[in-house]
Amino acid sequence: MEVQLCDGSKSNLLGAYMNKCKGWTSGAVIRIVSLMFCCMVIMAGCTDISEGEGPVTVTIAMRLDNSRDLSDPVEEVGRCYAEVYRSSAEGDLEQLVTTNGGSVVVELTFNEEDSSWTGTLELAEQCNGMIAAVAVAAGADAQQEPATRYYGMGRVNTQESTSVVFPAKKGYALQEEGPSGGYVFYEQTNKEWLMTGWRYLEAAPADWFGESIDPMCIWGFNNRLTQVTSKEFGRGERNTIGLCVLGESDPDTLAKTAVGHCSDASCGECIWYLPSEDELTCMHTQLALLDGFAEDGFYWSSTESDEYHAMCVNIAGSGESLSVSKALNNLVYVKPIRNF
Repeated sequence: MEVQLCDGSKSNLLGAYMNKCKGWTSGAVIRIVSLMFCCMVIMAGCTDISEGEGPVTVTIAMRLDNSRDLSDPVEEVGRCYAEVYRSSAEGDLEQLVTTNGGSVVVELTFNEEDSSWTGTLELAEQCNGMIAAVAVAAGADAQQEPATRYYGMGRVNTQESTSVVFPAKKGYALQEEGPSGGYVFYEQTNKEWLMTGWRYLEAAPADWFGESIDPMCIWGFNNRLTQVTSKEFGRGERNTIGLCVLGESDPDTLAKTAVGHCSDASCGECIWYLPSEDELTCMHTQLALLDGFAEDGFYWSSTESDEYHAMCVNIAGSGESLSVSKALNNLVYVKPIRNF
């Protein structure tokens, strides 16, 4: 059974959400519904099964796609392991327990016959849950968050089958060039990935706006408390959606704002958005010394302070956060991000 959740194609955000700001379109509905469906599928797939007696032996295989250009996977990978989760009574995810009482972290070994990492685990009871497998770089210290080379997820329902096969995706190290040409600056844990459906955050490449330097623009929405934004990590996309919806009645003005620039990013067919304050701070931590940012320049976040101000972060410089005026003559740098 091959499982690949939350892997639908993505389109340009301003086009997908708002049809270039000309109203709420089916593209926007599809995007939001797909996000909701992704979360529902993950949580539904993690429901515990109480019937049946244990223990249950499960075979796991994370298989490489031989049609892709994957060079020397065995030599690149030093360790491959899988974790098994199910939903808790509180609606969160919890790791399952093996017959010996330990949490389920299973070591997988490479099988050359079918180009997959395989392993077995013995669960203490029947279960319906999610498996996340990660192959990390050779020679990496397991205590130091080693670079992910390959990863994949699958669903296990021991009442239907005790064999789980799912595809391997290419992993990325922090500060490595991502699939859209920008730098990867954050990787979620297996648990976070299963909960949200995305694993990495990538900053837009240096030429995302068609020029060699990031553009400067207004934040917009001056003298208006939108009440749709948050500074929290992982909220940038939701902030951007909320601001685009509020601004759809005046698409020409919205196109001049920070969220308008980010959502209309031209680098590929991915959905880009204006990062939250905490996401910008993470960009500073990981990418400050790399090329692609204005020297000692502040960048808009999607987080507003009050009706007159929004938060900025000095990415390539000090990393300082600053509350800056939304006034129409106040131009600040902007760079979008995306999750995948």
